[in-house]
Amino acid sequence: VTNSDGCTDSTSRMIAVNQPPSVRLFGGPDSVCNGTSATFTVELVGVSPFSVSFRTGGSNYPRQVDGLTWIETLNNITSQTILSITAITDAKGCVADFTEMSDTVDVYPIPEITLRDTTVCFGSQAQVPIQVLEGRGGINVSYSINGTLGYTYPLPAGVTDYVIPVNDVVANTVLQVIEIVDGNSCKQTYTGSSNIRRSLITGKPVPTVSL
Repeated sequence: VTNSDGCTDSTSRMIAVNQPPSVRLFGGPDSVCNGTSATFTVELVGVSPFSVSFRTGGSNYPRQVDGLTWIETLNNITSQTILSITAITDAKGCVADFTEMSDTVDVYPIPEITLRDTTVCFGSQAQVPIQVLEGRGGINVSYSINGTLGYTYPLPAGVTDYVIPVNDVVANTVLQVIEIVDGNSCKQTYTGSSNIRRSLITGKPVPTVSL
């Protein structure tokens, strides 16, 4: 600055330029079992706290994030789910400039089976019919025989109709499935009177002969 007498003076001031925030979406698992949850991890760069907006299931949600890592868990996922980050503002009021960022989670079905009753001669091996209605990559069946737990049997992948062998049937026998787990680690547990998978093995006496 110069005045009318030709005297000059100057001053300066530092102006800080804040960088806009940025985001990295690590995402959740590629797929989850029907009815379970998926956790998404997001890394934020900027000045905390952040105001974040995201969309999932056709609805928009706000989040206030303290720190540089945001973890969002979506529960009871029953169909393909997309989480999209739509806006980020940091503590300095700077707005992130980015294209909407999304991650998709697919859903594996819960395995399901049915059993049928069967009849066998006493002392023989019973073949309990089992049908796979849903399940991927083979199914491991945990079951009880006449209330005794601890039995397991693997069903191979790609098979819909199979049998579980029960050896040396000497009386009427009940095989009851407790739990099944498929190749995707999706689990079905059968509990309660309305959700039972059971087969009655009816034993027939072996005919005798006397001379």
